Amino acid sequence: KPDFDLVLLDLSLPDGGGLSVLRYLSIKKIFIPAVILSASEESKDVHRSLVAGASGFISKASRSEDIIQAIDKILKGEHYWPDFYSPPSVRDKTNSPSFTPRQLEVLALVAEGLPNKRICQLLNVSEHTVKSYMKCLFSELNVHNRTECARVAIELGLVEN
Repeated sequence: KPDFDLVLLDLSLPDGGGLSVLRYLSIKKIFIPAVILSASEESKDVHRSLVAGASGFISKASRSEDIIQAIDKILKGEHYWPDFYSPPSVRDKTNSPSFTPRQLEVLALVAEGLPNKRICQLLNVSEHTVKSYMKCLFSELNVHNRTECARVAIELGLVEN
């Protein structure tokens, strides 16, 4: 179990985005509240953070009292989203894709442009298994080819570009 209560991440880190750290935590099954702290005030960035598993999104332009209040709320197990963002409704959440950590690994490799045979080698699985993952990914993302799959995954913040 981690020795910390909360992870604060910047959306744009020098060696990779905070969203990739969120995905890493999920893949490694490290369940700890993670919050994106960002200069961005774009709804799409907040949504990407939500999809990647963030417990909240705090604007760097927020007053210090508001930042403390947001962190307290998250430490109590609640979520925090900025006033300019409206989280998806329950109906929207049931329609949004949800993937296993392994499916996200395959998706990231597809977004890197790797062919199925290389994905098989890297993940030590059969080509049939990769094709099954691809079929599921295409279906969940409602796409018809690898390029479209990668583009939609990046737009949704499921993988970094």
